[in-house]
Amino acid sequence: MKNVEATYVINNSKKLNIIDIRDNISYKESHLKNAINITFEELKSKHNKYLNKKEEYYIYCYKGNSSITICNYLNNLKYNTINIIGGYESIKKLN
Repeated sequence: MKNVEATYVINNSKKLNIIDIRDNISYKESHLKNAINITFEELKSKHNKYLNKKEEYYIYCYKGNSSITICNYLNNLKYNTINIIGGYESIKKLN
């Protein structure tokens, strides 16, 4: 599984497919610019609805644990996902 630091994602957010897997309320309160919200369970159960195996996706959660889990799951299904280290907590510290 690939991991990336939050600084890279923040600096390149306009060019990246970024998915926030936190709950809808947390997303509405604050999120990384250009990120879309697909909750963990929604993404796990309906990945083929949201993802294309030819694209690359950067995924974050609250602190990085759930995003590791979903990235491993999706990568095993041949999607190209990258975990954002430290989740939204690390993004918040830099923004």
